[in-house]
Amino acid sequence: MVKLLPNSLLSCSQNRETERFGIGIGDEQAWVTNMASSSSSSSAQEKHDVFLSFRGEDTRFGFTKNLYHALRGKNIQTYMDDQKLESGHEISPQLMEAIKESKICIIVLSKNFASSTWCLNELVHILECKGNENVIPIFYDIDPSIVRKLSDIYGEAFVKHKQNFKDKKEKVEQWRRALENLANLCGYHSKNFGDEHELVNKIAKDILLKLPKYQLTNYGDLIGIEEPLKEIESLLSNGQMDVRIIGIWGMGGIGKTTLASIVFQRWSYSHFDGYCFLEDTPEEADNTNHLRYRLLFALLKDKTLLSMNTPDVGSTLIQNRLLSKKVFIVLDNLNGRSSKLIDLLEGYQLGIGSRIIVTSRDKQLLVTKNCQIYQLKGLYDHDALQLFRFHAFGSNSLATGYEALLESVAHYAKGNPLALKVLGSSLKYKSVEEWKSALDKLKTDPDPEIKKVLRISYDGLGDKSIQGIFLDIACFFNNQVPREEVESISNHATIGISVLIDKSLIISEWYRMLRMHDLLRQMARAIVCDESRDCGNRSRLWNNKDSCHVLERNTGTSAIEGILLDLSQLRKDVKVTRTAFSKMFNLRLLKLHLDKRFPPYNCSRYPSGECNFRVSLSDGVEPFVSDDLKYFQWDTYPLKYLPYFNPENLVQLIMRESQLELLWNEDQPLELVKLKKIDLSYSEHLMQIPNLSRAINLEVLNLQSCSSLVQLPSFFQNLGKLQFLHLQVCYNLEDGLENLPINVRELYLDRTAIKSLPESIWKLKYLERLDLSFCRNLRKIPEILCHMKFLVEIMLYGTEIEELPKSIDNLTRLKTLCLACNKIIKFLPNSLCKLLHLQELYLRECSSLEELPPLPRGLRKLDIGKCERLKSLPELPSSLDYLCPVECSSLEELPPLPRGLRKLNIGKCERLKSIAELPSSLFDLCAKECSSLEELPPLPHDLGTLNIVKCERLKSLPELPSSLNYLRANECLSIEELPPLPHCMVKLNIRKCERLKSIAELPSSLYCLFAEECSSLEELPPLPHDLGTLNIGKCERLKSLPELPSSLYDLCAEGCSSLEELPPLPHHLRQLNIGKCKRLKSLPELPSSLYDLCAEECSSLEELPPLPHSLHILNIGKWERLKSLPELPSSLKVLKANDCTSLEAISSWGYATAQKKFYEDPFFSFENCIKLDDNTLNNVIANHVHHQVSSAEDDTLYVYPGDEIPEWFSYQTGGQDSISIHLPPNWFKLGLRFAICFVYVVLNGYYDQLIEVEYEFNFKANTSNGGDELLYKHGGELTRFLGRIIDSDHVSIVTQPHNRRGFFWPISDGELLEVFGPNWSSICRNITEASFRVFHEDQNGVIMNIKKFGIHPLNNGFEEPNVDGDSTSKRGFGECSSDQPNGYQHNHDSHPHNISK
Repeated sequence: MVKLLPNSLLSCSQNRETERFGIGIGDEQAWVTNMASSSSSSSAQEKHDVFLSFRGEDTRFGFTKNLYHALRGKNIQTYMDDQKLESGHEISPQLMEAIKESKICIIVLSKNFASSTWCLNELVHILECKGNENVIPIFYDIDPSIVRKLSDIYGEAFVKHKQNFKDKKEKVEQWRRALENLANLCGYHSKNFGDEHELVNKIAKDILLKLPKYQLTNYGDLIGIEEPLKEIESLLSNGQMDVRIIGIWGMGGIGKTTLASIVFQRWSYSHFDGYCFLEDTPEEADNTNHLRYRLLFALLKDKTLLSMNTPDVGSTLIQNRLLSKKVFIVLDNLNGRSSKLIDLLEGYQLGIGSRIIVTSRDKQLLVTKNCQIYQLKGLYDHDALQLFRFHAFGSNSLATGYEALLESVAHYAKGNPLALKVLGSSLKYKSVEEWKSALDKLKTDPDPEIKKVLRISYDGLGDKSIQGIFLDIACFFNNQVPREEVESISNHATIGISVLIDKSLIISEWYRMLRMHDLLRQMARAIVCDESRDCGNRSRLWNNKDSCHVLERNTGTSAIEGILLDLSQLRKDVKVTRTAFSKMFNLRLLKLHLDKRFPPYNCSRYPSGECNFRVSLSDGVEPFVSDDLKYFQWDTYPLKYLPYFNPENLVQLIMRESQLELLWNEDQPLELVKLKKIDLSYSEHLMQIPNLSRAINLEVLNLQSCSSLVQLPSFFQNLGKLQFLHLQVCYNLEDGLENLPINVRELYLDRTAIKSLPESIWKLKYLERLDLSFCRNLRKIPEILCHMKFLVEIMLYGTEIEELPKSIDNLTRLKTLCLACNKIIKFLPNSLCKLLHLQELYLRECSSLEELPPLPRGLRKLDIGKCERLKSLPELPSSLDYLCPVECSSLEELPPLPRGLRKLNIGKCERLKSIAELPSSLFDLCAKECSSLEELPPLPHDLGTLNIVKCERLKSLPELPSSLNYLRANECLSIEELPPLPHCMVKLNIRKCERLKSIAELPSSLYCLFAEECSSLEELPPLPHDLGTLNIGKCERLKSLPELPSSLYDLCAEGCSSLEELPPLPHHLRQLNIGKCKRLKSLPELPSSLYDLCAEECSSLEELPPLPHSLHILNIGKWERLKSLPELPSSLKVLKANDCTSLEAISSWGYATAQKKFYEDPFFSFENCIKLDDNTLNNVIANHVHHQVSSAEDDTLYVYPGDEIPEWFSYQTGGQDSISIHLPPNWFKLGLRFAICFVYVVLNGYYDQLIEVEYEFNFKANTSNGGDELLYKHGGELTRFLGRIIDSDHVSIVTQPHNRRGFFWPISDGELLEVFGPNWSSICRNITEASFRVFHEDQNGVIMNIKKFGIHPLNNGFEEPNVDGDSTSKRGFGECSSDQPNGYQHNHDSHPHNISK
């Protein structure tokens, strides 16, 4: 809940004896905060603004009556009890209800107030009902100290109460505490005011100002309004004596009008002399005079006076009337020309304290009047989901079965309240299937009501070129896009983008990134679709289906300005016709991309992911006819040369991983004046770069991984604006570095073949970054003959440079120097210390480095890890905050450490016997595996992390600082006890501390405790309340556990062989591992939250308690006494019940109606459960297998005793070695998805040895000349088992190969090429039949006999088995057209595996 802070606050001085109970500023944050929280829980039926509590005989006809009338005079609904006599001691039910129904309670403390038990009981009830934060005391002719101390007349009253209520001492004490509490609250003291009239008016005025803060924040369906409401009211600062204009700016439907309406309702009528809420209409967009007349009439309500108003000069009479009024104005949905707000208010000034709120989609309408602008953004995800749920199901209805759909719709709306409301209302009372249908429609066809609201902003642009920029962003970019990218494809984009930002049609974010709301994008795409039913006549194509249609069928026209095609989402090969672009005279953008394979989406150095289908140009391509082509991108371009087009307007050329050998054959350089970026990265066949000397504005040239390039051409030096040159991984590039352009800023030469750097490299005066990593042939860096004022980073990682130049001090601005993994360099120049700006020095794995020179005094990070010959370190600069000499095996001592050091890693410094004094600033100390270290120095007070893993000689620890939150002391074999643990510690790891017999008191803050294999540990101390993870595995002497905290979610007690029982398990426990607890005879009740239960080899356990419905993993292998299993929950994804040799029955096994993806493949094993009865095998397990295999998307494996393949397996062997299958048309595009079953026995095996089961397809292809059939083989691993002896028949069912590879999913061209050769397409079309077999090749003495097997299709389209025929007969696929795969499921994670021809 949002907590609203008032602008003027009641004074709360700590000196209650002399305090002035009046108005103070800034003292009441807690008052309002608690009020807000208490009001949120109060009844929504509050009828009264104020409840008056008073002593009737003292003030009824005087002060209280005057206060009542003053409050009522300001329209403050006030409750005042009209009973003239207070009867009895107990207050009436009517009064109790009135107190509950009031926002604020005012208590008038007069002289005789304490003598009335009625008043005291009323006070107690008020404080119980309202708390302290919405109760205001008025000390009327009584001093607050008398009330607080119960002295004077109040003390006398309480003496009498004690006598009269001897048997009710608690009641009297309750009254006393109530008065003391009340006296400490903020309030009013009558002596601080000149007269009673002043006091009454002051109270009434203050209450009026406070009431908006007390209003309930229950706004019905206006979910998520609290935070923007708080921010707007903060900007308004009502009470400040100035005139303010607040602009609320945002996209259509975002809630601007709603927010302004609530603020208007809360403040206008009670705080201002005049107010009006005016909505601007499109018809009045340019008619400021009429809107101005409406505004003045609403404020003045005098037509005669308004007749004196003129457009350019304001009337003096009207001005005088306005100056005398404090007004509140809302101008809603202001639109039109940018000067409209100025024109509307021109010539008139408003009274002091006036406020104006203006809502608009156009920021320019707001900035012109110097108002404060508040940008209203979409709802947070949880608020959006709540709002949508409210409109779709009402406030109290459940949404069972709709959970995933709810999230999909909420995600679609992206926090836009209008969209959430419209969609929720339209889907109300609809079925799940209707929801799914509506969602599918929304993907391409936006809701008309939402579209209508959003289109207003688009139509209001007016300028066709700016509308075009908006459509470009919407159609060609899905997420964030750099501003420069848009400017490269659109005309006049610089000013146009600014207009779109101001109109709330796009959002400007960090680093000049632009973003568009998904609803606006969908609306824009609908506008383009409305241009024509024929996609070839539309201006922009972004949908893969439409783009492929135009390119394959040559239906493009001059209407097309841009084509976007995501190659990673292709579902088939695309054959572009030779004349596909011959009619596109206005084409500006062509983008056939694989962006997700390359940076920045893929951070790897090499392309990632498979492209299953490709775009081909088998007949070549005719020249492009457009003269306006600005953006040309064709990733994996298949031809050797660039197609001809006019490059006069080209801005970006991107052809990554292409087959290009040469861009063009022109002898003369082309006019490329507008070209700014070329990216030909990963074009391995590119042998040379054409003359680009006239690309005078080229800024970025990316030739990364163009491995056929051998030199840089001479014209490079003419590229005067080139700033970023990427040549990394050009393995054969050796020459031409003397031709580098002088203005280049970032130069990447890593993994090239260069042998030397020319001295001219230092003439690149603007060079900032130079990367020469892994240039293995580079032995020397030339002397630096001039100051490099901009160079900040040099990367020499993995080079074999023998020495650095002595003139390295000329790198005056160098910040980072990396020489890591240089195995040759022995010394660094002494001039290194003159690099005053050097902050990071990386020398890790410089294994020949024997000593370091004096270090620069500004150095902050020094990494010398694995410098094995380094015996000592020089004086360390005081600026150093990170030192890492990890694995410096010759280092025997450390120099004095700098005072500012924050992190020190001396792990595996095997000769280091001691550590000098540690600086007080140190936060992280790692001394892991310092095997000679015998003691630690005193630890600094601010240390947060201490790692002393495997410090085997360390016998004790010093006092641990109070700041330490993580201690890793595992495998400290000599430590026998721990010092007291600090109170803020969060993690403690003492694994394999074999001599540790006990643990001292654990801090209450501890969240994780790892104490596995503490073999001497006999008991645990009480566990902290917030502990989340407890691992005590293999603590073999531990016989019992203390009470487990309710916060615990992960408990591992595996191998606690002495543990005889478990305490009650906490309700939030998610994981429980008690494997090999062989003395454990029973389990407590399992919590409903349990997700994973591992109880393998608990040989004394005979039964399981009821299993929770949330359980996903259950391991009860080798329960030799277990005879039956309780009901298995439908959530179960992994069940390991192997070797439960006494198991006879499972009561039941539920299965989920909808399968969800699981991080681990479903696996259900009943291996060697040979006593399972017929009902369990033939009904419980069989039914679960059939359902799971038919509906699951995960790979699934079942193993259970039996010798029959289930009848529903369509194809089964009957003595044959293989099964013949008819294949559907287009099978090679769709992939084949089967469940496979085989019956097997293992006659000889070893438990720790894996047995692999393999599969094989044999494809038959008829030759075109009617000759012999050709056979093609494809196979791989199907599954694997542990090689134990299984001397009875078992059934195994697998839904797809163990390694997820092969033809069981959509097949890539590469796989088909490897199996069927270069003519795979025509060959596969002729293949209609295949044989399939499952087999095991005996190895290492393992004997496995596969007796029979079967295969069942999981794709639609198979014929039903012929039950009257032979089970071994061929069963064909049903009809399956090439355009409609009839349910074949696509999965693009497939990779070729074990493929042979």
